[in-house]
Amino acid sequence: MDWLARLLASLPVKLDWIRRWRSPRGHQVEDGRAHPELRVYFDERDTGEEVVTGQRPYWLIGVHTARRFHLHVENSGHSLAMASSGTLERLESLDAQGEWHRQPGFDPLPLQWAGQNFATEVDLYPGTPRKLDIARVYEGGVNLQLVSPMLPSGAQRDYPPGTYRLTVSVTALTNGRTRAEGRFSLEFGGDWDSVRINEE
Repeated sequence: MDWLARLLASLPVKLDWIRRWRSPRGHQVEDGRAHPELRVYFDERDTGEEVVTGQRPYWLIGVHTARRFHLHVENSGHSLAMASSGTLERLESLDAQGEWHRQPGFDPLPLQWAGQNFATEVDLYPGTPRKLDIARVYEGGVNLQLVSPMLPSGAQRDYPPGTYRLTVSVTALTNGRTRAEGRFSLEFGGDWDSVRINEE
């Protein structure tokens, strides 16, 4: 009966191996308590990324370079945050009296992940921040453009110089539903060097 004793002794190890193998993308779920924890923030060292794009305003002849501005999203939990998506929930502007007003007609917009070819969903691994595109300014342009791969027909994309407040959420569909939200002010003076982003 020695073989039976050895088999029973090895069962906890085998079950632990199976449990790790079945967890998303090989990330271990310990006692069912591991879960993703999302945080959306602005990194002050990130001054934007200049990109060459095939999309350009009709009035900007021959110029293809834009500077994109990002927020950063980090999963500080212990499991994969699957199908994570970002949304611009609310857009407000600051008037001359220092009061915030919601942009008329604005509806929540899906945002795209930087460098992912218009992807709106990515898997966020623990400890690996990812950039989320929020706006861009073309070289020589005078407007701030929202960056969304699914802008509804007739929706406003271009905004003049001013101070704006953006409320952004990130949601993951792992172990239920995980959500984080951040609010940021964005100052735009009319060119890409004038953009300033602050976390509120």
